[in-house]
Amino acid sequence: MWCTTILIRRCLLKFFYDERKRNVAMEQDVQKGVEAFRECSGLLTRLEEFDISHMKISPMFQIGQADQVSEFDSTLKRELWFCAHHAIHHNAMILMIANLISDETERNMMLSSFPGDFGLAPATITALK
Repeated sequence: MWCTTILIRRCLLKFFYDERKRNVAMEQDVQKGVEAFRECSGLLTRLEEFDISHMKISPMFQIGQADQVSEFDSTLKRELWFCAHHAIHHNAMILMIANLISDETERNMMLSSFPGDFGLAPATITALK
């Protein structure tokens, strides 16, 4: 897990957003997903000990075919903010999928568990006011 690497080295010089294990247990097993979330959450909490706004890192993205990779300079703080903001669109997809549950009782139970602004970007919330 990239979180672990950051804490061990205090500054991950390079990482590749698109390189990750696929079809792992946490994608299929809710309990494994909760465990992974808690582990990463705990590691991120430990980052409070460091000034992450100055931790230089070089994220890489695949921008086309496998040999087309873009690398740029950034900070750990900026990339964590990007991940948090990017998660909003995943939340929107979760909300959309929840709306497709055919059983009305189950669908309403699921939808009632989400906050009213779940899946909405801050700019969208502001624009709706």
